[in-house]
Amino acid sequence: MSNKSLGNINFNFETVDVDDESNIELLELFYCHKCGFHSKVISVMWIEGDEINTITQLKNIKPGKTEFVEKIDQNIFKKEGRLIEENICGNCGKTGSIQTVPKTILEIQGVIIYDDDDGNRKEINNIKDK
Repeated sequence: MSNKSLGNINFNFETVDVDDESNIELLELFYCHKCGFHSKVISVMWIEGDEINTITQLKNIKPGKTEFVEKIDQNIFKKEGRLIEENICGNCGKTGSIQTVPKTILEIQGVIIYDDDDGNRKEINNIKDK
């Protein structure tokens, strides 16, 4: 058995729906059902009913910031319709999903939160006992 850490696989607690009037700031992160939360994502987009013409991109989805690394396949959509996006894990190749995570949870864990407005990162300092 491998000793490799799987990261944060699940938050196995009851959840509540966050309404628009709440003060909780949510960030969107990629969640792989095998690897857990991480930033490496392969995004494949197409118009419903026209799965032949796709746009494929490599993305890094970080807390507060999405970086487009490379466009692999850039077709032009010839139809109008509902845009479908499938997010695939850049590590294992399995389908994942975009999940919302409260910013405070990430701050408590010492995760770097990026500020999209100016492109600079904001580091959360951990308090360590000496």
